[in-house]
Amino acid sequence: DCKNWQFEGTVDGAGNSNTLLFYSYLVTIPCDKISYYRLKQTDFDGKRDYSDIVAVKNCDKNLNELAVFPNPGSDKIEITGIYDGVVEIINVEGQIVKTLNISDINTTVDITNLLYGVYTIKVITNNKIFVKKLIVE
Repeated sequence: DCKNWQFEGTVDGAGNSNTLLFYSYLVTIPCDKISYYRLKQTDFDGKRDYSDIVAVKNCDKNLNELAVFPNPGSDKIEITGIYDGVVEIINVEGQIVKTLNISDINTTVDITNLLYGVYTIKVITNNKIFVKKLIVE
């Protein structure tokens, strides 16, 4: 109803930064129900700012089946749960460092050429986008 809010969780910030930072938090979204989300940022001095409200409806069962493992990974990872689509691996600077097409429910991806760090796995299929975080060790 956008008036009564339920607290979902907290993500600690990185402190002061002059670079763009990305944060993530996983929530379970009920299927076929609209959920409303907003973010509250609290500064060190206690000042609070709120994001715009976003409506999310989960009506795709594949959203809960997408998995990336092992995570953290070092040599190869498996992407499962998506039958057909395009996978993009994106570094923290927003650069696409690897792109591949998948056409099987289980896909092995070689990540030996990736530097250590945090990446975003983005899977684009049927005009939908699924995102997972990947840590490369």
